[in-house]
Amino acid sequence: MREGREGTVEDERMLLQKDIMNVRRERSHSLALDPPYQLTDIDMIYIMCRFKPEAVARIFPPGLKPNKSCWGPISVYQVNSGWGIAPYSAFFMALEVEGYDSPDGSPAMYMHSGLYSDLGGKVMTERYNSNFRLGHARQGREGDRAWGEGYFGDQLVARFDADVTREEATHLMGIHRYIGRNPEGEGFNVWAISYEADFIPIAPRSVEFLPGAEKLVHLIEPEEFVWPSLVRNLTMTIPAPQRLGAENDNHSRDVEGLGLIEMFARMGRGAAIVDPFGRLVRMNSAASQLVESGRLQVAHGQLKSVRQEEGKSLDLIIQHAAMAPGAVSEQISLRSADGERFIIAQAMALDDTVSGSGKLIVFLDDPSADIRRNAMEPLRLLGLTEAEAKIAALVGAGRSPAEAAGDLELSVNTVRSALKLIFDKLGIGRQAELAKIVTRLESRAIA
Repeated sequence: MREGREGTVEDERMLLQKDIMNVRRERSHSLALDPPYQLTDIDMIYIMCRFKPEAVARIFPPGLKPNKSCWGPISVYQVNSGWGIAPYSAFFMALEVEGYDSPDGSPAMYMHSGLYSDLGGKVMTERYNSNFRLGHARQGREGDRAWGEGYFGDQLVARFDADVTREEATHLMGIHRYIGRNPEGEGFNVWAISYEADFIPIAPRSVEFLPGAEKLVHLIEPEEFVWPSLVRNLTMTIPAPQRLGAENDNHSRDVEGLGLIEMFARMGRGAAIVDPFGRLVRMNSAASQLVESGRLQVAHGQLKSVRQEEGKSLDLIIQHAAMAPGAVSEQISLRSADGERFIIAQAMALDDTVSGSGKLIVFLDDPSADIRRNAMEPLRLLGLTEAEAKIAALVGAGRSPAEAAGDLELSVNTVRSALKLIFDKLGIGRQAELAKIVTRLESRAIA
C-alpha cells in the first residue's frame, strides 16, 4: 500500500470525504447539483391517513381541489446516501389532489407542510416548494416499536409511535406526482418521483403535534390510519420541478424516462440514462445494486467502470450509440475490482421524445443471473420449493442476499430466512457449499 506524508492514500481520501460532508452540513450551495437527484439507502415511516373533509378544505389553496378520499400521508425519513443533495432528513404532510393523477394511476399529492434539513432543505425550500421550511427529522426502531419526530431547530413539532405488526415486506415501485407552491412567484410547482422500496406494515399508537407547531406547519389531525408502513431499502429519483399547468416537454420526457428504466427494473435488468458524455441522468434500482456491489461506479457524476483500463471502452460505446437515434453499440464486458465477476454493457440512443435531446440508455446485464434458469429444475428435484430454488440459484451463482432480494422483489430478511431452510434441506452450512452445488447442476444442465 502506498504511503503519503500524512498517512495512507485511503486516510487522505477519508479526510477529503469528511470535508465534503462538513460543507454539505453547512448548507453550502456550491455542492448542490442540478436535478435529477439520485437518493438511496433511505429509511422512512409513512402513515397514510384519512382526514375530516372540512379540515382538508381548510388547508387547500385556490386553484387546487382535494381528492374525495380525503387521504394524505404524514411521514418522516432519512436519506443516508445519494447524488446531489444527500444526506438530509425530512418531516412532511400532504393531501391527495384531484385531477393530477400520477403516471402509475395514484392521485397526486399537495405537499402543504414540511421540514427539511441540510442541503436537501435548501434545495427543496428554494427550488421546489415554499410550503417547506428548514428543520430536521429523526426516526428509528427499537424492537417492535417504530418512532418518528419532526423538528424546527431544537423545537419538537410532531412525533408519532407505532408497533411493527409483522416482518414480511411488500416490494413496491412506482412514479408519484407531487405539487407545492412555486418559491419563485405565483402558482404551483409539480414534480414526479420514481421510487422503489420494501413496505412493512405497522400499527400507529399515536400521532401528536406539540405546542407551537401550528405556527410552523398546517395542522390537520388524522381521523383514521389507512395504510401505515415502515419503509426500508427505499430509493428515489427526483427530477427538476415544473410549473403546474405549464409543464414543458422536458417534464413529460422526465416522466417517460423514469417509466422506461423502471420497466427494465421490473425485468431484473439494470438500466441507466446518460448524456453523450456519460454523465448520469438517472438509473433504476437494478443498476444501483451493481454500483453498491462494486461492479460499477458513479464518479464525478459519470457512469464509470471500476477498472480504469475499461473506462475508455464504456465511453466509446456511449459515443458510438450517440451518433443517431436508435443506434445501438456493441456489447462490452466490465469486470469487478477483483476480476471475479463481470457485467455486460450496451448503449442505445433514445428518441428525443423519450428523455430529451441527446440522451442514451445503457443496459447493464449480469450474466450470473442466467445460471438460475439452468439450475432451477434440478434444485426442485433436491426437495426445494420453487421460491427456495430461485433464491438458491441466485445466491449459489454469487449474488449476495441483498442482490437476490432485489431480483426477486423480496425483503433481505425473507431471503436470509429462506437460506436457513435451504441449507437445512441440502445438508450444508455455508454459501460456498451452495455455490458448488449450483455450479455442478449448471454444468450438467448445459451438457
